[in-house]
Amino acid sequence: MRTWRTFSITFIICIFSTLGFGQSTNLLTNGDFENGYPNLAGWILRGSTASIVHVGNPDLPDADSDYGERSLTICGEFSDPSLNSAFVYQIFPSTPGDIYHASADLQVSTANPLEGDNIGFIRLAFFSDPNGQVELGGYNSMGVNSTTTPGIWIPNKIDAAIAPPGTTHIGFYMFFQKPPLDRVHSEDTVFYENATLTLQIPEQIPTMSEWGLIILLLLLLNIGVVAIKSNKKTLSISIN
Repeated sequence: MRTWRTFSITFIICIFSTLGFGQSTNLLTNGDFENGYPNLAGWILRGSTASIVHVGNPDLPDADSDYGERSLTICGEFSDPSLNSAFVYQIFPSTPGDIYHASADLQVSTANPLEGDNIGFIRLAFFSDPNGQVELGGYNSMGVNSTTTPGIWIPNKIDAAIAPPGTTHIGFYMFFQKPPLDRVHSEDTVFYENATLTLQIPEQIPTMSEWGLIILLLLLLNIGVVAIKSNKKTLSISIN
């Protein structure tokens, strides 16, 4: 009976330990920018000169080797001066009600810090098309700007971003934004690292068959306890 009781308790603990919320693995390809040097493996670029730089780059301190050998850099030298933003991104299928968590570390360059209204940030955007043309809404991180201390990695997060009705795809973006036609601050640079995008896994509710097993094992547990007590009582009477 003790064996049945132990098995019942262990099984019930295993069942209930699977309940609650979890997160998927990182959906992004090359989120640490360690692959594809000097190209942007896994990412699509729009509007600027962006590349993956090696840790030996004089503008990226050696101390940042804790983040790996390479980082993404985007500067204010846009391919089209009339643009006010440059970015890299990845797009994934999504459905309404999906909940996402995103993060990345951003660093303002020490050699070419942000000035004026230039800013860097990450963004999640929801779309009703696979090409990211019809945006339904989005979320921005706090970002970095001209007041941010250069040379320090700044964590940026977007928590619990919910896909609105009509969503078919989600886009993860790493932005560098500045006023259009601003050629004065074209060398301003931001580094990006450790990009992650995870999908919150819905609560796992036991199925009817799982509930049936739980109830059965609870009954067996109860029978085992009663039997043990009965055996102890019988043994006590026999000794007396």
